[in-house]
Amino acid sequence: MNIIRNSIAAVTAVVLSLGFALPAAAQGAYGTVDSATQGTVNVDSSNSTNANVGVDVGVGVGGSADSNSGSAQTQGETNASGAADVSATGDVSVDVTPLIITRADVDSNAVEATSASASSVKTQAELSGFVAAQVKGDNNISAVEAASDSVAVTYKQHAKLFGFIPVTLDATATVDASGNVKISYPWYAFLTVTNHDDLQASIQSNVNAQLGVSGSVNASAQESAQLAAGEQARIVAAVQAAMQAQFDADVNARVNKVDGMTLKQ
Repeated sequence: MNIIRNSIAAVTAVVLSLGFALPAAAQGAYGTVDSATQGTVNVDSSNSTNANVGVDVGVGVGGSADSNSGSAQTQGETNASGAADVSATGDVSVDVTPLIITRADVDSNAVEATSASASSVKTQAELSGFVAAQVKGDNNISAVEAASDSVAVTYKQHAKLFGFIPVTLDATATVDASGNVKISYPWYAFLTVTNHDDLQASIQSNVNAQLGVSGSVNASAQESAQLAAGEQARIVAAVQAAMQAQFDADVNARVNKVDGMTLKQ
């Protein structure tokens, strides 16, 4: 008799385990379970055992679980939503690496010189060829640096060491995107008398005339503070012409004779 009771208990445990395990497993895999579980155990007087287990499992996407074997009903719903909106507006500026061409670059044929005029320059490659041609054609140009925000030309100029000894030194004229001109000299220039004011005025006049404006490059450059390749080329041409004219003017200055010695002013 004890054996029968133990068997009944074991079968009952199996039935209950199946009733709870299958819905739970289905819910864990899909998140939604509809189940109906029924189990019966009958023992007749002839000591025979009859177990009947019925399991009905339905899996859907409604996010709910119902169990008919008890009085508890559980419903759950999960809703998750998200959105990301990234918007960026504004002017895009590409800062191209400055073009730097020196006398050594041209003398060693590191860059190719072209005969293109400043007005025909449209690209960086054309700008490079144009600048190289200017350096190659004028031995007084030491270097040219051209970028979207400024253009600088280093050119030999006459000066007077201690106010009376004629010397030459490199003067650098820098023109920003608004067309403003700045002249700089080597650190030791404080020992000399230079043509700073005349040179700056001459370059400023040339820059304005070359670009057809008064005190600024153009509307687009003034707004964006950037220079296109063609504008950079025209500035190089304007600065080079002014610095060459100033250098030649000093060379052709009148000659004074002092005690039989000839001094260039």
